[in-house]
Amino acid sequence: IVVTFRAPVRLEPIYPTAELRRLAKIAADSLTSTSESFSYYPTMVQARADALLFDEESLTWLSKSLDIYPGKRTDEQTEEEQVNELHNKARKFVKSILKALEAENALTHQEILEQKEMKDIDYYHDPMQAVRQDLLKDVGGLCIDEGDNKAERKNAWALRVARYLAYCIDGGLFGGKFTMCDITDAIGSVNAELNKKLQEIIEFLLHVRDPDLTLEFQQNAIAAQTLEPEFASFHYNEKVMRHLVESGYLRSQFPKGQEMRYSNVLATLLLGTGTTSFKALICRQILLTAGKQEPTTVNAIVPSLLELVRKGSLFLATYATAALVNMTAHHDVVKNTLMQKNVVQVCNDKLRQTDEDLVFYILGLLVNLTKAVHHRAIVVSYGTHQVLLEILQSSYHEDSKAKLLEQLCAVVGQLCNEEDTRRTISKNQVVLSCLCHLFGRASSGSNLRSKVMFCLKQLCINDGQQKNAIGPVVMYEAYDELPRYPDNDDFTNNCCLLLGTLFISKENCKGLWDHISEQHKEITGDITKMFKAVTQNVDDAIEAVAKRDAEERRERLIELRTRLMQFLKEAHIRGQLSRHG
Repeated sequence: IVVTFRAPVRLEPIYPTAELRRLAKIAADSLTSTSESFSYYPTMVQARADALLFDEESLTWLSKSLDIYPGKRTDEQTEEEQVNELHNKARKFVKSILKALEAENALTHQEILEQKEMKDIDYYHDPMQAVRQDLLKDVGGLCIDEGDNKAERKNAWALRVARYLAYCIDGGLFGGKFTMCDITDAIGSVNAELNKKLQEIIEFLLHVRDPDLTLEFQQNAIAAQTLEPEFASFHYNEKVMRHLVESGYLRSQFPKGQEMRYSNVLATLLLGTGTTSFKALICRQILLTAGKQEPTTVNAIVPSLLELVRKGSLFLATYATAALVNMTAHHDVVKNTLMQKNVVQVCNDKLRQTDEDLVFYILGLLVNLTKAVHHRAIVVSYGTHQVLLEILQSSYHEDSKAKLLEQLCAVVGQLCNEEDTRRTISKNQVVLSCLCHLFGRASSGSNLRSKVMFCLKQLCINDGQQKNAIGPVVMYEAYDELPRYPDNDDFTNNCCLLLGTLFISKENCKGLWDHISEQHKEITGDITKMFKAVTQNVDDAIEAVAKRDAEERRERLIELRTRLMQFLKEAHIRGQLSRHG
């Protein structure tokens, strides 16, 4: 059992990390079992293990905690029964693969063949022969061949065998020394015959089949199976499919020119019956490869991602939105498709959610969508700008939402490119006060301050009264910051554009001139003090040198003093000239 407390950062002074951990521990303790000890029925557990009715996590726990595994030998078994136990049959299948890879010098950890439990195990030259002859035919006392629905039981058994063998290969027997990666990585680097056998193994382990267990399993190439009209409802081993997607093996099954088919497969998997973690993995793959694919190929996945944003859990909706942000950053055709699919209404609904991560990515998506004029008009028609202003007014004072406010200012600033929208927003004096307050709270040179300056520039660009209202609040600090961050292009550009817009007003120009004049007075005073201090220090040094009768050093100090006095006089003159314009 895992107990998690999520708390805003601003609560940390009230509830330190140690206190939150203590509260979680108390909650976890309150959920523990009331029994001090427990007992189980080994015969019943062993029977379920023999029938392969446990999932992978349960099999791992049973083997480590209770020393129970499928087909575990007992003292009453004969020697022949022990040799034919299910666990050893699975080992024979795995050893057949290991020996085939070893013959091609494609086995990374060859020492696993020397382990005690593998030495006495026989093997086949064709690993699938172990499946067909040992695991699917001889099924012990499961009574599969009896009764009216024996076909259904037989197909269900084959399904469970495929899942169990996938577990044995992918770390179930040898941990990280032999996993599914060793098989997929070997494909393409071994001879053609072994290459075909390994592909056949993967197809069986993946076990894509109709959910109707009365129909027999048809083993075909993965790419061919995805063309089936009923593929969306097909059953498959999700753990194997997860590895095939993550390793790029599934993509490799679609040659050049068939990228659209691969995109359609991913779109189908996103809307299928897979778990949340599997769909999140697909979203991550799309996010990482969106900029490397053709626009039409990427566009095929957009409806499925938007459906996840609309109806998926908060976790999946966040992942899907992040993928859409990356896709819209690279492909304009994706933006058009999203607008046709009513994405703005979806964004409005999600902006009212309390999950900050989801809201952050929704704002990032709106940043990309509001770069075109016709898209901005659609966004405004749905009233999105009013929703954004509500978020600004409720969040501008929270330091923990700096990144979210950064995206929000960018969206509002881009919407203000349309004059009607700018007038509507600028009439709200509360919004301007929030932005000015946000400018003061943002740290110097930060991205947040940069986006706030961009938003303020957009709001006052055609309004003299707004320039006069905003100028005294921000222009002095912006002017002082301008030369401090020459390497931050975005900050420097927004700072220059804001100052250039504010200086259209005569009142702002006069105010800044008075501010600069005060600075020059301070600089002139500092130069005079420095001139006197340096002169006194040089005189003292000359006198000390004279006493030591070092004529050569005395001449050098006099020359240094002359040059320094000349430099300070010139600096003083330049300061006077700049003050008088």
